[in-house]
Amino acid sequence: MTEQLNVLRVKNKEVLVNNAETALTAKARTVILEAFEAALTAANPKTIVEEQVDLNRDVLKICEKQIDLKRFRHIFVVGGGKASGSMAEALEAILGNRISKGAINIKEIFDRIRLRGKKNLWLPIAAVTLPLLTIIGNLINFLVGNEIHLFIFKNEPLEALGFWLIGIIPLLFFAGLVSSPLFEEPCWRGFALGMLQGRFGRQIGSLLLGSFWWIWHQPINIANGLEISFYSYLLMVSHSFIIDSLYNLSNKNLLAAMFAHSSLIVTFNFIYSSNNPYILLLFLFGIISLRILEWKEDLKQLADKGKNVMISDQKSEKLRF
Repeated sequence: MTEQLNVLRVKNKEVLVNNAETALTAKARTVILEAFEAALTAANPKTIVEEQVDLNRDVLKICEKQIDLKRFRHIFVVGGGKASGSMAEALEAILGNRISKGAINIKEIFDRIRLRGKKNLWLPIAAVTLPLLTIIGNLINFLVGNEIHLFIFKNEPLEALGFWLIGIIPLLFFAGLVSSPLFEEPCWRGFALGMLQGRFGRQIGSLLLGSFWWIWHQPINIANGLEISFYSYLLMVSHSFIIDSLYNLSNKNLLAAMFAHSSLIVTFNFIYSSNNPYILLLFLFGIISLRILEWKEDLKQLADKGKNVMISDQKSEKLRF
């Protein structure tokens, strides 16, 4: 959707504005898209480094912190995640030949996208969990009498595609893997999740990540005319919690997170969903169930670690004897 020249711009901005039904809507879209572009440019990692890092002779200034480079013999640049490449480029432009060595470990994160390995059963589970919970939530809402008819698919794609929808859904699912899931998940789950959960704990870490994830999507939601509400926040944070757990339970396989993310694209485009509380309750049930499985996995790992330490101690005692 965007391309980077001097600033980040929306490629199809003119089309979005011209498709407006009224002049007032066109003006509103123009304002929103310009604000979106300004936000993207301001959040560009390279731009942030260029604005917040400055070198004046031998004094490196990072935000308000000043560092006298004469005190150091070597300067190393270390980074990880998809933004680290452009950030390192900005640092290299500022520091030049003062940099002794650099290591930007994007490969390590992308190596977590695994088709083979332990716990691959979580891949199909990740692919169906979110749409299945949404469908069951709609079913409960129908059974209690809040809906006259039971809908599984949205009317528009069902009427337009008919039975072809059954073939289109898996096609969109796998094609969608190389869009947002591929470009976002290495950052969200591959980099940020471990850092946030390591510092703030599993639950608070997921809450922070889910909140950031919701904020990240608001500009495009506004551009598409989607309503911003507390319900949408709770729904997206619930999605994020579940994706976090699926990623952790799959032995940190990014493909599981990508599968779950792509299933959200399918759900958003094709699965009927009303703002009913039963969907949120089912997501809460899913979160609790998955967190219990994570807790059990932690206990198992601690027990295995304890056994390994005990065996090692026994071997040491035999050697001493």
